[in-house]
Amino acid sequence: MARALRRLAGLWGLLLLGLAQASPAEDLFDQASYYLTQRYIRADPAALAPLLSQYQSKLKEVCAPAPDACGFEAAGRLIAALVEELGDGHTHYFPPLDYGVLAEELAGGAQPTYGLETLRVPQTREHWVLRVDPGGPAEKAGLQRGDRVVLANRQPLPESAREAYRLLESPKSAGLSLELTLSRAGRRWAVVLKSVLGEGSPLPSLTTRPDGVGVLSIPNFDAAGAVGPKVHELVALAGERGVKKLVVDLRDNPGGLVTEFLASAGAFFDSLSRRFRSRDGDFEQGYRRGQVYGKAAGDEEAYVFYTLRKPARWRGPLAVLVNSRSASGAEYFAADVQLRRRGAVVGERTSGVGNTSTRFVQLMDGSGLQISSSLALQPDGSPYPEAVTPDLIVPDDLEARNRGQDLPLARALEWLAAQP
Repeated sequence: MARALRRLAGLWGLLLLGLAQASPAEDLFDQASYYLTQRYIRADPAALAPLLSQYQSKLKEVCAPAPDACGFEAAGRLIAALVEELGDGHTHYFPPLDYGVLAEELAGGAQPTYGLETLRVPQTREHWVLRVDPGGPAEKAGLQRGDRVVLANRQPLPESAREAYRLLESPKSAGLSLELTLSRAGRRWAVVLKSVLGEGSPLPSLTTRPDGVGVLSIPNFDAAGAVGPKVHELVALAGERGVKKLVVDLRDNPGGLVTEFLASAGAFFDSLSRRFRSRDGDFEQGYRRGQVYGKAAGDEEAYVFYTLRKPARWRGPLAVLVNSRSASGAEYFAADVQLRRRGAVVGERTSGVGNTSTRFVQLMDGSGLQISSSLALQPDGSPYPEAVTPDLIVPDDLEARNRGQDLPLARALEWLAAQP
């Protein structure tokens, strides 16, 4: 081990010597190339080399007029183009400002928020409300999923999706006011939202319908040590309320932490696990008897991430809602329900990143990469499907939702009504 560390130190010494003579753009590009070569799992380093070389040549052309003064921005644009050419929905480049916002969200803690999540449709340039946080400013103002955002502060919304996100979802501080003009079922009205300090990523919530069916919404798997326990708490609450049939709503859930997916899914299975294959070797993460654990291939003893204080178990009929924006951990969840015949998956084909997991790395200019760093395998070593095709295919039509019709939920309720 000591010899390997000395070799690594020597390699970094050579790299740093080379970087000292390079421009900022070359430094940044070399750092991104290093991480992609070392971590990206969907292609081996030899297959990546021609693409990296191609973009390195492009960088030299861009920087040719002033090689020593070529800035980070030049490399950032080419790294973004390179990553886009990979065509991997789980691998992304984030400019410095965006990565800063992402890093704050991943770190958790209180963040200023209006309590809503929106979607910009590029083809129509329309903005839709996808989710409102229970008890947040948006919900208190009467907003709901499917509302169309017409104006913000009496002005058309920004053309840039990033600028629109910062305006609608990422206020700089608490106490800021945002006036929204909205449309629902042909009616337009305006509301003023005041940002508050939220408690980090929104947690799961439970609604009990008049017909006795419970709807458990899981917006993400982000909050470490919180999402899984909350799901178990709500499943137990559903039982106390006399709920006999349950809908788990994973629409627009982008994924999050594997530990939280496992803990959440553990409320519906006695045990389950995922094998992951990375360049460092195989490792396993799973859930059993109320514990979320992990272990490297060949190890007999597992590391326990955490133990649930009061694990619950749902054994009644189950329907899971997904759409084209359900990704990563949401796809893991739906795939397990489908493959193990635990219930019906209803909605749209999922995002298509359900067979990998990722790592985030920050680059020297404050930008960052999200890299597909491991393949997700079933316990027998066979791959999971890239995407989940629902058992019952129903479009998640926001126009219909705007008119008061939730088509996937209606189909899920119809299916549940036929279950004993």
